[in-house]
Amino acid sequence: MKTITRFLCLTAAIALAIPAFAADFEGKVEMRIKSPEMAVLSKNSTMLMNFYAKGPKMRMDMKPDGEAAGFGAMMGDVFVLYDKDKKEITSIMPAMKMAMVMKEPEAKPDATTQADSPNAAFKATGKTDTILGYKAEEYVSTAETGEYVEMWVTKELGTFRMMQQQQDGKAAAPKGHEKFLLDNKLFPLKMTVYKKKGDAQPVVQLEVLKVDKSAQPDSLFQIPDGIKKMDMSKLQQDLEALKGLGE
Repeated sequence: MKTITRFLCLTAAIALAIPAFAADFEGKVEMRIKSPEMAVLSKNSTMLMNFYAKGPKMRMDMKPDGEAAGFGAMMGDVFVLYDKDKKEITSIMPAMKMAMVMKEPEAKPDATTQADSPNAAFKATGKTDTILGYKAEEYVSTAETGEYVEMWVTKELGTFRMMQQQQDGKAAAPKGHEKFLLDNKLFPLKMTVYKKKGDAQPVVQLEVLKVDKSAQPDSLFQIPDGIKKMDMSKLQQDLEALKGLGE
């Protein structure tokens, strides 16, 4: 039961990793993310993610950067479809011939302000650059406690939020650098996150490798033939209970 529970929770987390691109963006963004949390998928804790966008539809392809491990070896390459109009997220595992369909969790009300959330406090360093053809500016954390973040961001791609957590069946309100990015409609082109200022080892390293603005075929945003669909609506309601059984 514990293995099944962890697998289902991981799948749900992956399915909530879709960014919100600018409304007029159609194309592909290639990204590399390294984090200890990725060790259950990749032996070097690094994943490659390709994001595709076309109108209200988006897709994320996810695979290990190197040899797969744990759930990564079990699931094979994974891709996720997101339909903004239908508010529907579909996580597809071709190797398992399985697709898990869920409704986008309703966002929890966010009554906090940047002053209430010190980890969301950032300042521009004054450094600017052009990264992959986009104007970028460097920001760093100013909080004395909590996570410390260094990031290069652009206003030209939309917003980005990674691995949303759920509380009571709703997407948890963003905090820290996620809140800062969303509030200011910024997209990170490079980002390094430390558990606290002064740490030698980061907990997340993110880098956009390529941005390709081009027309995308409709077939990219469809479930392939031969894939069995599973309705995850009930699982969304019982996810917290399943986590408890796995402990």
